[in-house]
Amino acid sequence: MRIRIVAIATVISISGCQCGPLPCETDSRGEGMTADVCIPGGSFEMGHEKLPLPKLREGYTSMPRNDWAPAHTVTLKPFHIDSHEVTWGQYRACVEAGRCSTEALQRYPETRNALSDPAFENLPVDKVTFADALTYCTWVGKRLPTEAEWERAARGTNGRDYPWGNAPPSQELLETPVSYVGSQRPGQVGSHPEDVTPEGVSDLFASVSEWVLDYYDPFYYQKSPSDDPMGPEAPVFLEEPHEYGQGNWVSSRGERAVRGSLPSRFGGDDWEDSRGAPAWFRGAEEPGFGNGFRCARDDRPLEVPPAKGLWR
Repeated sequence: MRIRIVAIATVISISGCQCGPLPCETDSRGEGMTADVCIPGGSFEMGHEKLPLPKLREGYTSMPRNDWAPAHTVTLKPFHIDSHEVTWGQYRACVEAGRCSTEALQRYPETRNALSDPAFENLPVDKVTFADALTYCTWVGKRLPTEAEWERAARGTNGRDYPWGNAPPSQELLETPVSYVGSQRPGQVGSHPEDVTPEGVSDLFASVSEWVLDYYDPFYYQKSPSDDPMGPEAPVFLEEPHEYGQGNWVSSRGERAVRGSLPSRFGGDDWEDSRGAPAWFRGAEEPGFGNGFRCARDDRPLEVPPAKGLWR
């Protein structure tokens, strides 16, 4: 796997992914690393045909865009993905090793002391930049998953709408905190038995939003390659607003793709919350914003740039 548009790259060897019985064994390359799940290679249907998001909670409306269309067949090589999101305890180890930054965490009162507070130890890390996430995954010999890999892990080979199947989420999951705001905190990783795929990947629905490797392009699915897509080769900028057909409007400001739960971010008549969104829902954030993440790996050499100072 190669991250493009870099002047200097460091090559890291990634061990092979020969998928056997699922889930895969715990990664033995370092104490405290997250157990990962081996996702077999093959084809699956990515995205969805145009339709509005379902209105799942009173007072919330669907996002007025259809960037998850058209549905298209994607073929991926086997890969491993972390069974849950990186925790504060795991991120602290990277900070103590002198590799990961705490700069972004200081912007948010809710997470300013998270690395030293034992209550955060097994909670999913949040409020880290794209560069922070990339740095951590590189440090443990992995990388961020691509958008296609994240969706494949969430939807399986049968194209399910949610990580657990096609049944709508329970009210408990819909009301689960998915960000750190005031005293609100997500649950510990792996604490929602409902939010687990048949393959053993947890917290893809009712937890923090997650960085993935790709640049965001609302029109990417119209031109995506079918084999191991990695997203656009460069940041995508569109004039705002930009029509996406049938009265839908999209924009892009050089953002990175984000998957998973996206807390409410709009006010007034456009108040929106994607916590009830299916697994094919797409999000985007400017690289300097804060999100959570999990890591992935496969059997190809990985070229990564020195992430410190990039994409902030």
